[in-house]
Amino acid sequence: MNVSFTSIDPLNSKVVEAATGRVLFEVSTPRWKLGHSTTTIKDPTGQIVAEYEPRLGHDMVTVHGYTTRKSEWLPKKSKWSTDRVLTAPNGREFIWHAKWNNTFKVTDSESKDPVVEAHNWGLFSKSRRGGMTVQPELMPFLDVVLLSFLICHREQEAQGAAAAG
Repeated sequence: MNVSFTSIDPLNSKVVEAATGRVLFEVSTPRWKLGHSTTTIKDPTGQIVAEYEPRLGHDMVTVHGYTTRKSEWLPKKSKWSTDRVLTAPNGREFIWHAKWNNTFKVTDSESKDPVVEAHNWGLFSKSRRGGMTVQPELMPFLDVVLLSFLICHREQEAQGAAAAG
């Protein structure tokens, strides 16, 4: 399935099914807040399904009411790696790989097959909306896929700002 973001900023956007325009989630991250701001994901009924709260020391992740450290929920593949390991609710592990052009790919840790491709926003075309192509086996876990993508995106954004500054 292809999902798209309705805004150039995935941290403040609706997430829609690309084929139908049906809203799947709404993502909000206050940008004006001093310090670190929490990214919140809500379902179409307005219920909070996940949050990511950057903190000094230990970032926190909440999914369906369960809170843990980001380092436990989405650990790095190794100490020096930028790749992160996502364990889906069914116990399968997937690896987030950041690519050079601000895109991401997720592979099944066992088969190495790609299961998610996250596309960047308007890098080569102003009309292209960012989004993700998600394989059917991950659709039941789209909320955790989305949350893990937003965390990886925020990290890459922060690294870019640090390199530029």
